[in-house]
Amino acid sequence: MATMTGLSPAVAADPVSGSGSKDGNVKVIDLTTSVNGTFGDPEGSPGSVFGASGTATRTESGKEFGLFGFTCTVLPPFPSTPVRQCNTTFSTPQGQITLQGLPRSSDEFHEVITGGGGIYTGAQGCAAFTRLAPGDDAPFRVVLFLHEDSSSKRAVPPLLVCAPGVEF
Repeated sequence: MATMTGLSPAVAADPVSGSGSKDGNVKVIDLTTSVNGTFGDPEGSPGSVFGASGTATRTESGKEFGLFGFTCTVLPPFPSTPVRQCNTTFSTPQGQITLQGLPRSSDEFHEVITGGGGIYTGAQGCAAFTRLAPGDDAPFRVVLFLHEDSSSKRAVPPLLVCAPGVEF
C-alpha cells in the first residue's frame, strides 16, 4: 500500500485526512476557511507583517477540519507586482500541515506544503488558495494536494500538482 511520503500509514485510514478524493499519487483535501481575526496591512510597505487565524472546514460536508493561521511579510515588488513571503499552518487533532510561498496575488495563489507533524509528518505537495469574497477577512477555498509516493523522498514541483495538465 502506498503511503504519504514520510507519513505514518494511519493517514490512509484517518477520517480527518481520509475523506478527500484521490487521483493517482495525489490525495486531495478540499477546505474552506473562516477568518476569526486579522492583523497588519497586506498593502503595507516592504517589511510590514500581516496575518490571520480562524477555522477550516471540509468544503463538501462542512465538517470541521481544524484551525489555521498565517503570517506574511511584504517584500519589495518585483518588478511592480506585490510580493509576500507567507507561512501557513493547518492544525488538526491528528497533526499539523505547514506551507509557505511567495504569493503575488491575494485572490488566487499557490503555496508549497513543506511538512507537518503527527500523521502529516513529512507531508509534501502544494495548496491552491482561492478567495471567495472581497475583504481581508474573506474566506478562502484551500485545496491541499498531498503527494503520495512510498518509494521516493523527492520534492514535488508545486505547479505540476496544483495545475494538472500544465506542461513543463
